[in-house]
Amino acid sequence: MDSFIGRNVTRRLFSPTPTSCLRGLHDRREEALTAALADTTDTPPDDITPRTAAALLGGVHRVLFTGIQELTLAGRTTPEIAEVLAREAPRAFDLLTPALAEYGRRAPVSGRVGDGS
Repeated sequence: MDSFIGRNVTRRLFSPTPTSCLRGLHDRREEALTAALADTTDTPPDDITPRTAAALLGGVHRVLFTGIQELTLAGRTTPEIAEVLAREAPRAFDLLTPALAEYGRRAPVSGRVGDGS
């Protein structure tokens, strides 16, 4: 096999039924992330902020996943795909930094060593 899932499997994943199933998996992952972010930030899961943050992060993941599929279909090897992702993934997630850099961070507990109290 020349790539991590192979061209034949990737071709089958691009057909309508598997594509729909993959979208469902992406959606469930996004819902789980929404719930985790809501819990971490003490906001309701239907609040727009954790839902939006999860959608942004999930969107980048979907773009990268699609890129892997396209590179696989183009005949790129696993090391070549990994090299592309090593360049592109940080750039893609860096685009979210202005919006999400501080989101979900817990405030320091006063009285702890190193917090200036």
